[in-house]
Amino acid sequence: MLPEQAPDPANAIKLMPGTALNGAPNIFEKFILCALVKKIQPQTILEIGTFKGGTTWHLYQNAPQDATIYTIDLPDDEVPDDVTDLQLAANKRRPFLPSSDRVRQILIDSKKWDGGLDRKVQFAFIDADHSYEGIRNDTEKTLPLLDSYACMCWHDALEKDFGYGTMPYLPELRKKG
Repeated sequence: MLPEQAPDPANAIKLMPGTALNGAPNIFEKFILCALVKKIQPQTILEIGTFKGGTTWHLYQNAPQDATIYTIDLPDDEVPDDVTDLQLAANKRRPFLPSSDRVRQILIDSKKWDGGLDRKVQFAFIDADHSYEGIRNDTEKTLPLLDSYACMCWHDALEKDFGYGTMPYLPELRKKG
């Protein structure tokens, strides 16, 4: 059955094909993230792992016009040798990163980040170092920042063939409550 009136374009999910590059969420994963952001309408978003800025662009385009997005990525002059994807960590080009004062880029290794923000987070996405230690670090620094109705997502949560630690860590987190 077709709707009686056309959908409101303001509620449409905005997607940019071509941003799902090696290491980034694919377009279906980005659609899910965007749908969650549209539904939740977060005022503050935290992304750990900017990479090329494609996911940041999607979060920015689908968040409320007054939402603030914090995105944490390695500094341009730093490539730690203990990350799961050394080649991806070496990328320092962020061609899709929105140029807006609503997007606040924090250039620091998340292992060195003090976990501080100036407000509570309603939506968090973790997609940086996929090692067990990296996932645990990023998650445990993010959890205290979440407000009581926040949504938190992890990229590559089902991957275990690359030595990623998300799949082993999340059941442990669930057991902790």
